[in-house]
Amino acid sequence: MKKKIFFSKKVVAPTPSYSQAVVYNGVASTCGQLSQALDGSIIPGTVEEQTRNILNNIKVIAEELGSTMEDVLTTSFYFADNTVFPEFDKVYREYFPNNPPARVATISSEIYGGLALEMSATIAVDEDKIPAENIIG
Repeated sequence: MKKKIFFSKKVVAPTPSYSQAVVYNGVASTCGQLSQALDGSIIPGTVEEQTRNILNNIKVIAEELGSTMEDVLTTSFYFADNTVFPEFDKVYREYFPNNPPARVATISSEIYGGLALEMSATIAVDEDKIPAENIIG
């Protein structure tokens, strides 16, 4: 079995040093998602707004993989400080109201672009449902 490199035009394009997601054996692992516009520019805002932007990106990736948010297995969050958790969790529960994924949260000294958080996810996928145009390697 070979890993597949996933790419979607509906979320920020990666740089040459990483992939948006890598699919292997029915699981997709996403890169870290930030609160960014499609052109890559930073979208600052409240923790709730940043969380919503990030989770919308994860949702787009899941759907482009032929999955849903119900198929998210794990999430990993990196917070600039531990005071943002209540605002983050309020939005997070909107996206995962039932049977939420396992998750881990870590405090980081700094998040790219001065943002409050970054997130990555693992998603269960049916590799036969991934459109061929979304696999680049």
